[in-house]
Amino acid sequence: MTNADETRTHALDYAAERIGCRSEDWLLRQVRARKLPARKVGTVWRMTDADIAEAIHRLASPAILPAPLPLPAPDERGLTPSSRRRLAQRARKSVA
Repeated sequence: MTNADETRTHALDYAAERIGCRSEDWLLRQVRARKLPARKVGTVWRMTDADIAEAIHRLASPAILPAPLPLPAPDERGLTPSSRRRLAQRARKSVA
């Protein structure tokens, strides 16, 4: 690849089409927020082929969040008598 090929940039409308994102405006917001790589040439944001490939990679592999852990049972120590009574009533209702 020549140096000219490495520095070739594309407008965001072309990049949005290649990436397959919602719209050019959405892509512009992501670029401005620095969530996706791009370069500003004058007053216009542009993306290289490497930037487009990186954006596809970032958007194609979303993070998988682990299942939330169950909340521990409340500790009855330190509760007032009325709080203990309410807690016992809720426990009975959830079992029934």
